[in-house]
Amino acid sequence: MKKRNNAALLIVFAAALVLLLCFVGADSFYRAEKPDVGQTKIIFFSLGNADSILIQDGSGQIMLIDAGDNAHEETLVSSLHKLGVMRIDILLLTHPHEDHIGGADAVIDAFDIGEIYMPEVEKDSASFMDLLEAAQDKGLLFTAARSGVKFNLGTNQFSILSPDEHAQYSDMNDYSAVLSAQIRGTHFYFMGDATETIENQLLSRNEVSKCDVLKVGHHGSDTSSTANFLAEAMPRYAVICCDEDGPNAKVASRLTAIGAQTYRTGVCGTVILTVDSDGISVKTQYE
Repeated sequence: MKKRNNAALLIVFAAALVLLLCFVGADSFYRAEKPDVGQTKIIFFSLGNADSILIQDGSGQIMLIDAGDNAHEETLVSSLHKLGVMRIDILLLTHPHEDHIGGADAVIDAFDIGEIYMPEVEKDSASFMDLLEAAQDKGLLFTAARSGVKFNLGTNQFSILSPDEHAQYSDMNDYSAVLSAQIRGTHFYFMGDATETIENQLLSRNEVSKCDVLKVGHHGSDTSSTANFLAEAMPRYAVICCDEDGPNAKVASRLTAIGAQTYRTGVCGTVILTVDSDGISVKTQYE
């Protein structure tokens, strides 16, 4: 009986040690990532099949694109704290689906917020109401995220390409705020969950050009990332915010066909891109 008890204690101890090492490892991974002057860091958090992307500029300004889902709101807030975030200058919520705004109320509660951008579309959901209540409690107003809106983060320039003012779509995903960003001489597209409908709209307007980084639309679903769109965008790097089962096989094949280096948060964990005068470097949590 004594040997059996000792063996059980050893198993419990070993399990606790593994958990501790994982916690310490994750903690040190984030704490090492504050950008230097002359750098901008773009951090794609691993939050299952949900989006949240932090942009930290060496000037000290910070932007958060989406806030994940309800299930991961504590993970997101904790990660932001580990990164030394105290204020978010721009909070951009691409559209009001739970996997993009679920953690927004927790983020608003936990941090000083400058501006909030969001498309002019509502959703009858608990997550949407929680967001509105959190913003109201802090006296925050929403700025419409629509085509033609431009803003800066440090010297980095952001343009919203879609949705159009007064646009009507049958799919809520097509209300996604689609961003084109010039970050220290490199070109990024952040697609939210925009589908083929919006990709074709942008193509018809000649608003798609070769980019360095593509945040792949709709978690790598086959509703997005058409062959025509990718042929124009031709990203060097593609980042997919998805769980371990993503992306769709057709999308993965299209990205391979154009030679994009693809990173999946469901496999790589959090993905960090550092942009500076030397170009773009990539660091992942697990690979």
